[in-house]
Amino acid sequence: MFKKLMSNVNEQLGSLSGPYRKKVREKAIQNAKSRIVLSEKDIQDLSEDELEILVKEEEDKIYDNIKTKGLYAALALLGINII
Repeated sequence: MFKKLMSNVNEQLGSLSGPYRKKVREKAIQNAKSRIVLSEKDIQDLSEDELEILVKEEEDKIYDNIKTKGLYAALALLGINII
């Protein structure tokens, strides 16, 4: 049952339309900039590939967070308490 639920969540995330993907991308860029500042590095010192990797990691974090919250919401609707 959980595998089916997670595959449905992954399918829904894969079908996000352009504006939502753009918002996630913008948020990931903001998070990556914050991460660079916290590491006390300069953005110009990083190559485009390194910047893209940082942004991709932040996007993955955002999508994982969405999946987790969606799973918790589904479990709450089913009345399943995991804590």
